[in-house]
Amino acid sequence: MPVNSRFALAEMIEQVRDAEPFALIVDKTFAEMGDALAQSVPSIRALMVVGETGASSRNVQSVNYEDALQSVEPVPDALRGEDDIACLFYTAGRPAAPRSDAQPRQSVGQRDGNDRASWSRRQPGASALRTAFHLGAGGRVYATAVAGGKHVVMSRFTPEQALSTIASERVTVATFVPTMLAMLLQLPDIHTYDLSSLRLITYGASPMPETVLQECLRRLPHVRFAQSYGMTELSPVATMLGAEHHTLNAPPGRLRSAGRPVYSAEVRIVDPNDRELPRGEIGEIIVRGPS
Repeated sequence: MPVNSRFALAEMIEQVRDAEPFALIVDKTFAEMGDALAQSVPSIRALMVVGETGASSRNVQSVNYEDALQSVEPVPDALRGEDDIACLFYTAGRPAAPRSDAQPRQSVGQRDGNDRASWSRRQPGASALRTAFHLGAGGRVYATAVAGGKHVVMSRFTPEQALSTIASERVTVATFVPTMLAMLLQLPDIHTYDLSSLRLITYGASPMPETVLQECLRRLPHVRFAQSYGMTELSPVATMLGAEHHTLNAPPGRLRSAGRPVYSAEVRIVDPNDRELPRGEIGEIIVRGPS
């Protein structure tokens, strides 16, 4: 399970206690935070730090992540089934405290397939920028790894740093929320950054203002855009608006659309009695499928 480093420590402790992991892996930047978590969660017996070794205390053993990888043999394939849990993601989309959403192996596989299908032009060796923390971003992490790409991770987002990172790391694929894209467009010197390596921008998580998207298409004519819509419980994509629909001469309203259902999802718009509504009517979105 991933832990959002942007949460308050009390929120992290609540989630990690709920999941009851036996090991915690942290980057050296978060070594102190990881130690605080390890000391607060009785189930944790090992703290693995990427980049250094911390101090062991209580019943928690602190080990260097890279050293641990070198000192052990690969384990045999556990041969888990499609319905076995692959990962836990915590979502705030429920009343009261966030709860875990158990993602079976089948859901992860479907998500990776959706990502690979939607980014069909991505070539092995792609460089992908990571700026967000949610399951939508997680799906792109898995798809990039499967494609043999490189992850470029930003610990926090600023528009200047994002553009500088794209230029210096020759990023080919980036994922943003609409607010981030609006912030990028507001930079008066955006034209001074070398963004020639960028080939695809995906976005989602909130509605995209049509004016912002049109300005993106004007400013970055060499970049393809794609939108995904969903939620953590859907693992996470229900619909996608593909790159072929992102044009300045798109039909009225097309750029405000959330797209069409992905191949692994069935989507309906229904009334309070779950009866499907005619096209154009407002109702509840319901989704089903293997993810």
